[in-house]
Amino acid sequence: MRVQLTARALKDLARVPARQRLRILQSLEPLAEGLLHEVPGVKRLEGIDRPAIHRLRVGAYRVLCAAEPDGVTVLRVISRQDLATAIRQLTGR
Repeated sequence: MRVQLTARALKDLARVPARQRLRILQSLEPLAEGLLHEVPGVKRLEGIDRPAIHRLRVGAYRVLCAAEPDGVTVLRVISRQDLATAIRQLTGR
């Protein structure tokens, strides 16, 4: 499987301090090796059906991603305080 970052996720990642950025990138490696729901720390967000969005906790940051047939797409990399706002933006609610 492959892990693809959207332009917005790359922009978000650039704003993260270097030490945390490295930790986030290391946490994405298991996503390429297995199914999204089998990776420790990944949780499917309830109430969001299409597309199904999953959340990966990495310290004070949250990685929002969606499962695709050929891999995983990282949608956003945000601080935990901005999680609700980012979900509203992604779902249009």
